[in-house]
Amino acid sequence: MQGRQPFLFPEMELEEEVTVPQDVGGLSIAIDDLPPDCQLVARVIGLESALQLFRGASGCTLCIPKMWYRKPLRRYVHAHFNGTNSKEIALKFGVTQRHIYKLYSEKEEEKTTDGNQT
Repeated sequence: MQGRQPFLFPEMELEEEVTVPQDVGGLSIAIDDLPPDCQLVARVIGLESALQLFRGASGCTLCIPKMWYRKPLRRYVHAHFNGTNSKEIALKFGVTQRHIYKLYSEKEEEKTTDGNQT
């Protein structure tokens, strides 16, 4: 999967450098001032958004699952899988055909009478 872009954001490119420092409580912050994991976040979502995240979630441990889009993918599979197109769906989303079958075999989220998901 060399050189492959994330399927949900094919046009996304990571920022290499943010040259304009951002002001935080009187401090001038540049991406290079951040720890390596924080630099990654800042390059993906932008320094200003990253600083907002760091302020709001400071001290918390965040774990971003590889399959963070599991529920929407399962909904997609239930809506579009016809029994013969697992390969096309798998290629489209960068997962295996086996994963498509597994998602399809999982019970689709039921909706209650008021329209909320359970």
